[in-house]
Amino acid sequence: MVTEGPSLHCRHCSAQGAAPGRCSFCGVENEVTIDGLRTRKSIQDAVHGWAQSIAGAPKALERTITAVAVRDEIVQRLATEVRRRDIRVCRRPATQGRRSPAPLDPSRVDPFAVTIPELAARSEYIAECDTCQGLGSCACEICRGTGAAPCSSCNGSGREYSDHSKRMINCKACRGKATQGCSACLRSGKTSCQACATTGSQVVWLTFDQTSRWVVTFSHETPIVTAHQQLLEGRFLAEADLEAFTVLGVTSESGPMPPDRYRDSSELLRHTLATIDGRIERIANQQIVQFGAVRRDVSYEMAGRLGTIVLSGNALVGAVTRAAVAPIRQRRNLWIGSAAGVALASWLLAGHFKGESAYFTVVNSRLTLLWLVTLAFAIPAIGAGIRAVRPKFKFGFFSPTEKVSGGCAAVFGILMIATGAFGQPSIRGAEKALAAQDTKHAREIINGMKERGTLGPEGLDAEDSVAIAEAVTLPVEERVTRLDAVAARGGKHATEARASARQVRLEALRTALANRDGATVVALTDHWFKGVWSSDDEVRALRASAHDVAFASCKDEPCRLQAAQLAQRALGSEERKQRTEDARSKLMLSLVTTEPAVKDKLQRLKYLRELETIAAQTISIGDADAELAQRATAARDWAHRERAKVPLVGSSLAIVEELLGQAAQTAGKIASVSLGQTVAYLSLGEDKTCRGVYATGATAFSRAFDSGTWSADHLLSQAVGQTTKVKAPTPEGAVTSRWYEVSTQVVARFNAGKLVELRIGDATP
Repeated sequence: MVTEGPSLHCRHCSAQGAAPGRCSFCGVENEVTIDGLRTRKSIQDAVHGWAQSIAGAPKALERTITAVAVRDEIVQRLATEVRRRDIRVCRRPATQGRRSPAPLDPSRVDPFAVTIPELAARSEYIAECDTCQGLGSCACEICRGTGAAPCSSCNGSGREYSDHSKRMINCKACRGKATQGCSACLRSGKTSCQACATTGSQVVWLTFDQTSRWVVTFSHETPIVTAHQQLLEGRFLAEADLEAFTVLGVTSESGPMPPDRYRDSSELLRHTLATIDGRIERIANQQIVQFGAVRRDVSYEMAGRLGTIVLSGNALVGAVTRAAVAPIRQRRNLWIGSAAGVALASWLLAGHFKGESAYFTVVNSRLTLLWLVTLAFAIPAIGAGIRAVRPKFKFGFFSPTEKVSGGCAAVFGILMIATGAFGQPSIRGAEKALAAQDTKHAREIINGMKERGTLGPEGLDAEDSVAIAEAVTLPVEERVTRLDAVAARGGKHATEARASARQVRLEALRTALANRDGATVVALTDHWFKGVWSSDDEVRALRASAHDVAFASCKDEPCRLQAAQLAQRALGSEERKQRTEDARSKLMLSLVTTEPAVKDKLQRLKYLRELETIAAQTISIGDADAELAQRATAARDWAHRERAKVPLVGSSLAIVEELLGQAAQTAGKIASVSLGQTVAYLSLGEDKTCRGVYATGATAFSRAFDSGTWSADHLLSQAVGQTTKVKAPTPEGAVTSRWYEVSTQVVARFNAGKLVELRIGDATP
């Protein structure tokens, strides 16, 4: 950079750091000195400064220099200012005069031989208007000669938005036609021609427009021109523009320079002259500059390629050429591609050790962190490695920082692989977690092994151990299910799981029995020991005890008999046998078909209902013997007949409710009772005595009687207190039938052959 300091420079190529004797860069024998340098900076400094302006260039590009070719170059620059005059036709409206031919041909006019006023005077004539072709009018620009323009209210759509109806309607201005009469031409489609003021003629004359341009040419193609952009500017060069060079000569002239006079530059002059249109262009000024430039062709090797940077001028300015930037661009592309490839490969490698189950949460985070750190060190190391590669697979220098970066990338990459390999789930890890009573972590390890597909037979046994440990904290049903699954697999823990499941079941039965919940005990034995409990003494004892509990909680004799029988069947004993016989004897006594001692009709009906219920329950007992079943059937039938003898009509509301069910007061003296798909309305007297029954179907728009528990015949029989049937209407086609049952009038109405209304006694809808 400067000539002072400890650094030595080669006098021939300006390389810094040269040693006495032969220069290691240019190979010239010379005395190394720091005085009399022709350039203002060293080769290394120039290359370093040039590299800073190139995207992707390494910081120490100067360290890749392998050779410097020294040459001085003579360059000629010719700058030419060219003036151009283009002929242009002018027109204006003609007020009078006859049309005439053009006096001058524009293609034969030399614009540099006349002035603008002279050319206008010599070329003026009257011609037909070129806009309207002499008609004085032309098509309207608004409607394009149609006389109809787009409607301004709807913009030519024919539709507009109505604030009243909140929708699109036909435009009111154009009535949906989208056009209106053109106001510019009054619907005629024609307007006055402005170019000729309606005369149809124009005054025409010629004029010219003058412009200037610069043509800059050089004696030969050279990177020096690329490096020094002021040489390409279209202007004469000043002294300041040539400070970087040795000026050999500057010549400027107004007008063209004769090639014969300037023989050294004749080729440049002739080449420039050949690019000028002699009819409308003239050379205004020319300048020839001849200068000598210091040139250093610096060779460097990088990314397996050889690059050449051309430094020129006293300041050694570098030219950006393809040969100069090719290795840099190749290194940049290889760097991006290699970094992306390394990033993808390392990510796939890390992904090989990752998993989705909970076990891999920590491993995944560690691998991701190590991947990022590895990549952070690997990227600069990759760039340094590509830079260091020279042709024929030789290698250049590596800085200490780059060596450290590459080493760290390798270390963290190995650490990433080791973390992934040693972080995989194993049976030993599951066993350690179980030993520490950490069943959650043990389950995570097993799930991780399942995901990896490394469980194997030994792993399945470990999973059974985990399942047995997990079952301790689960609810009873889930615990049993888990233990049964382990037992069903048949592994080495199957016997333990089967025994544990049995103990859990028995403990659940004992707990329910302690809580006097016999029904649960029975249900659980049917669920857990179905088909086998009768051969298991321990389960039989618990089931028998459950029936004993049920016996103690029974409210009626059929329930007690059934509970005693079930207990005896589960696990027989003399006590349970005696209890069964006592229950049967009591039930036999309760099924007596004799009139009760009560005189009240309502109490008698209740007694009959209870007898009928007990008899029905006795019949439903599967173990009832023939004698008991026969007595129960007789008692049920007798109670049913006796209740059927009590008529609804004439009975109190309490008796009616005992026979039919709870009644709901609807309005006044009317009460209603729902009988499944039939509704019965009761007509009540002042003393709440039923005077009549009106019944109809409960389904709206149909009202047909449903043949349920209370059919029409059953209801009619109960209403009159004797067995009877609803009579069909006569003759055929009639819809109503009327008759009397035991002095009670009955009216039945049919619709489409179906009974829809039954009126018994004094009843109205």
